[in-house]
Amino acid sequence: MTYDEDGRFLESPEEAAIREVREETGFDVEICGDICSCYGGDHEMLLNPESMHIHPIDGEHDHFGFDFFCRVKGRKTEGCEEEKYRWFTEEELENYPSDAPTRLPKHIRVMAAKAIQKLGCGT
Repeated sequence: MTYDEDGRFLESPEEAAIREVREETGFDVEICGDICSCYGGDHEMLLNPESMHIHPIDGEHDHFGFDFFCRVKGRKTEGCEEEKYRWFTEEELENYPSDAPTRLPKHIRVMAAKAIQKLGCGT
């Protein structure tokens, strides 16, 4: 997430996720999820991530991650950073070899399989 000079958020976790997917794959997505109800007050309620995690980046920094499940809305044709992506079936995720040239961490495989099950997009 990024902040302005007064320390206020410039984008929510959902906005950051949508931006990152678009930058890295060129896909425009919508996040599928639930928002907790709020009765009164001035709180902006955010989508609940499917999971959250912390993992080390280096000896001085940790990465705080939010996992959201998304559906593709459209495809941007230019300007994405990364062009290496592909779709997986649940079976491919379950049987992904540990010695594959491209590492696919277990938490990514598990969350991707859950997304397929929850969103019904495994065919």
